[in-house]
Amino acid sequence: MFRLGLFRKNQRKSSPAKPAETPDEAEHCTDEGDFWLWELCRNYMDSFCLSSDQKLDRFLKGICCFALLWLVLGQGSSLLRILFTFPVPAYRSIKAVRSISSEDAVHCLRYWIVLAVFYSVEVVMDMVMLLLPIPGLYTFIKLVFVIWLITPCQLNGTEIVFQKVVLPLFVEHEASLDDLYERANQQVSKIFQSSRLDQSRKMAL
Repeated sequence: MFRLGLFRKNQRKSSPAKPAETPDEAEHCTDEGDFWLWELCRNYMDSFCLSSDQKLDRFLKGICCFALLWLVLGQGSSLLRILFTFPVPAYRSIKAVRSISSEDAVHCLRYWIVLAVFYSVEVVMDMVMLLLPIPGLYTFIKLVFVIWLITPCQLNGTEIVFQKVVLPLFVEHEASLDDLYERANQQVSKIFQSSRLDQSRKMAL
């Protein structure tokens, strides 16, 4: 036993000490820690292939990454949001008007109501979001919201927002909104009548 303990003690003494990290190695470890997200993205991109040719595969993946960055950080989200917000629902609305079924027309009316409420709220949200350094991400979130509104699925955004948000608020404040609408309508009628009287007086002179 004594010999075994002495052997282990000598083995610990004779084992070479771990060399200290050089500045270059320490900097390399720091860089690896800083670029862990890059390694994660690269491993994800390597997990699938768009083409059997390696060069073409990298080229296509580069285009996809550039398009994604353009959507999130650039003006691509605004362009796509306009395309998804108006032309596609307008096409579906025309088809609903020409169809016999009233369900499609009701759904299209609900979409335009939700969209009107969204654009009314967006005016205030834009003024707040201009103070934050995330304009690209904010635009991308609005694009995702519009796509959710027009997606024909069970959890359709138009139906959920209309039934859970717009309709309950309208029922709660319907009397006030009717009164406000009547006052605005009367004011607009007075303005038009006064402008017509002024024009008739000028023509008489």
